[in-house]
Amino acid sequence: MERIWEQERKTVILITHSIEEALLLSDKIVMMTRGPKAAIAQVLDVPFPRPRKREELDQYPDYHRLKTAMEQHLSYETRTVEASRLQK
Repeated sequence: MERIWEQERKTVILITHSIEEALLLSDKIVMMTRGPKAAIAQVLDVPFPRPRKREELDQYPDYHRLKTAMEQHLSYETRTVEASRLQK
């Protein structure tokens, strides 16, 4: 996908549940709320230069901050889903 993007320079929308994949392939990460009425919860800019290498991602200063923000968001959304299931 990166090779195609480098050649074509088109906007690509990627849906993934992988934090590392999102940080590797994205320039912006849009995190959504849960459920059928999902909304945009947060937008993160990924400032890493291209081309990117998976094995070098964690060397960028913002990598751990972005990864932590994404983990916290996913954890919150998961807890919210679990809590709503228990209430039923």
